[in-house]
Amino acid sequence: MKLRMMGRLAAVWLAAQCHGEDFPILPKDLTQLPASEFCKVVEGTTSKDGRFAIAVGLTTGKPVAWSDFKEEGGSYSLDPEAPGFANFVVDLKKDRATALVRGKHPGTRATYNHERCTVAWSEKAKHLVAMQSWKWHTAYAGVYALSAEGAVTASLDLLPVAQDQLRRILERDHGLKADAFKAKYAVALSDPAVTEEGRVTLTAWAEVPKTDDPSVSISLRFTVRPNADGKLSVSDLKVETPAEEAR
Repeated sequence: MKLRMMGRLAAVWLAAQCHGEDFPILPKDLTQLPASEFCKVVEGTTSKDGRFAIAVGLTTGKPVAWSDFKEEGGSYSLDPEAPGFANFVVDLKKDRATALVRGKHPGTRATYNHERCTVAWSEKAKHLVAMQSWKWHTAYAGVYALSAEGAVTASLDLLPVAQDQLRRILERDHGLKADAFKAKYAVALSDPAVTEEGRVTLTAWAEVPKTDDPSVSISLRFTVRPNADGKLSVSDLKVETPAEEAR
């Protein structure tokens, strides 16, 4: 397989644009309460070491009456628009919430019709990728650097990284204008993986659903590192299309 390195100017642009985001802050009072009182774990999201997982719940500081939200089959779901709704990182051994992550996955099942929660943990949970996707697009996708206690120390929105590369390829290969990409194209991410060192791999594609407009899929590989501001930034970005992969 051959990987296409970004050009020097593109790499400089990306370093300037694809920097970390301000992540949601877990209310301090919630760290003193049993997490099981106000959130429940999403199936299939436990870290490789079995310590952490993604959960859904409320940040109101009050115990949730879980019997009101129980579904047939034993799962639970909440209204993502309810006051205080949030997705959490929880420490399963200590029964404590350690952080918030972006997204509005509604319940303890990993999938709800076309909506799904996808996560990837590094071996010892130093990094986490968490994504919420629908049939045609990904709504939230972030990579998070975590402390030994599971607190988020820095994060990066992955969607702009993928969107920029997809737009560039559609522009290069099909003459697509930037404003047309933004107005028409749905972008989705899948198959994430992340290492302890912050090396991220994922698949991204862009399409205009139910049309014959040009579509494109790519594999992305890059490293995230804290920058001078303590936020995550992208380096060593490599992009691979199916045609390049087959060579």
